[in-house]
Amino acid sequence: MSTQDEIQIKAKILSTMKDVDSFAAIDHLERQTDPLKIISLYNQLLKYYYYEERDIQAVIMMARAGAQYGLAAARTLEAQDPAAAKELKEGARGVIYNLASYTWPGWNEPGIEIGPGEIAQGLDAAKASIRLAQELKMPPLRLSRSHWMVGALLLASSKQPEAREQFELAAQYAGEAVQPAEVLLSEGFKLMTIMLDSANTPKTEARYLQLKREIAEMEDGEYFIAQLDTAYEVFSS
Repeated sequence: MSTQDEIQIKAKILSTMKDVDSFAAIDHLERQTDPLKIISLYNQLLKYYYYEERDIQAVIMMARAGAQYGLAAARTLEAQDPAAAKELKEGARGVIYNLASYTWPGWNEPGIEIGPGEIAQGLDAAKASIRLAQELKMPPLRLSRSHWMVGALLLASSKQPEAREQFELAAQYAGEAVQPAEVLLSEGFKLMTIMLDSANTPKTEARYLQLKREIAEMEDGEYFIAQLDTAYEVFSS
């Protein structure tokens, strides 16, 4: 499938979503012949509805359809082509992880309204991303980010103790991946969970500020600090 073909298919799907219904759009997409391209198109549609349309319901709809398509297609291919099945399963897991990320209010994306229902869907997806990462024997950094995502959505659900456990696991796997900045980021979110509940102390706040200074000296430090600051502003208000 050429890039031009993808553009035309994507345009057809978007117009069908608008003028007909989502079921017809999904049916049109899944009539394409290349399963990996279908997964790729699903991911493109997620990004479009999130960043361009700011339509979280369309994001969820497309993500769930895309993930189920990828997992079912992978299961069908397992016996005859294990390598292709694995690639499809990895693609489905990517869609699932993106669903979890896009339903986290801690990004504070303008125009995106996320409530308890969306957070619950995201948490379910984040848990699935861990399970699939384990089944696929993905490297530690993927596991770290999946555990971080579960922790982030638990934090959004006001479940600080459970979130803290996930951030600890995220830091552990980031350490195995030799990613010191992501270790500190997960530790920062762990401290944030303490700062947002009754267990907060001046010592915790001091450690949190020191950790941010350490992150600032690392590559991409400003990005990670902005992530911490934005999330703290969202959840402390």
